[in-house]
Amino acid sequence: MLRGADLCVMQAPRLLGQSNRFYRVHSRRNDRFLAPTKDLINLYPEIDFTEIHFVRHLMTCLQKVRDARIEVVLDELRRNWVRKIGEFLQGLETPVILLRLQVLRGEQGAHHIDFADVDVTDQMIQVVGKSCTDIADVKTHVCGQSDEIEDMLFGTLQQPMAEHMIGPAAHRAIAAALMGPIRNLH
Repeated sequence: MLRGADLCVMQAPRLLGQSNRFYRVHSRRNDRFLAPTKDLINLYPEIDFTEIHFVRHLMTCLQKVRDARIEVVLDELRRNWVRKIGEFLQGLETPVILLRLQVLRGEQGAHHIDFADVDVTDQMIQVVGKSCTDIADVKTHVCGQSDEIEDMLFGTLQQPMAEHMIGPAAHRAIAAALMGPIRNLH
């Protein structure tokens, strides 16, 4: 698909959505937790994984245990991400601009878990960025935490979902961040 392309803009995927030695995810719906591996079952024998269907729910359950075992899982997720993304990028002949989109959600509630520990780190981006022409880094908020919800078009019943999406200002910020690296190629 990329053979004839002059350029590839690739958004850096999230850390949780890749199968690894601890769990498998759905090939197309990678937010879906399919099954734990024996390594994860042996690491967390007290957790019943039968009711877990999403990777964020899995991480919430693992983080509730509050011990050092989560670091073993996070280390594997980070190494796996760097390896898979690095291999993919090295296999491309087309120049790649890596888009790191950080959507800040600021979730509230009694069961709030800080997912900052399971995000792609600056160091990971630097490692895989060596195979890229450039890196564009964009931080933005979801519409529910900004004033741009009024700029979006959606049905009345869709507002709760729209509040969790990025809006027009975020898309403009992405375009602005990509403009310089794209111009530098030509």
